[in-house]
Amino acid sequence: MSLNLHKIREENTKLQLCCHQVLNRILDLMVKHPKHAPHLNKYSKACLVTERLCEYVSHGCCNSIGLSNHIISECQLKCNEMLDCCETLMSCGLSKDDCNYLRCVEMKSLCNDILGKKGKKGKKSKKRKSKSK
Repeated sequence: MSLNLHKIREENTKLQLCCHQVLNRILDLMVKHPKHAPHLNKYSKACLVTERLCEYVSHGCCNSIGLSNHIISECQLKCNEMLDCCETLMSCGLSKDDCNYLRCVEMKSLCNDILGKKGKKGKKSKKRKSKSK
């Protein structure tokens, strides 16, 4: 299986930037909403780890001819953890404006891009019936 390193680098750079930009926002909301601090703390840790991992992957894409299966599976693991954090934040009682401020929807979209999930909700492939003679 051949990896498209340019695409992987582009997706990881976008996710890295999003993680970096959201950190101060998380801290801001921790002060405003102390009852949600445990969820926000988990999100901040996920952002820090994911940001560094994406930086590592991006450098790997530029400086090598491929990525190991281990680093690919680590990216998938961290993206799944990020999706869990975003889902938790969106359902824990924070307002929609606060979730938008934290870029939860954007973060989920970026993680889904890395995981290869392209937002195909509810669409199933149709099977063609074979014609019998």
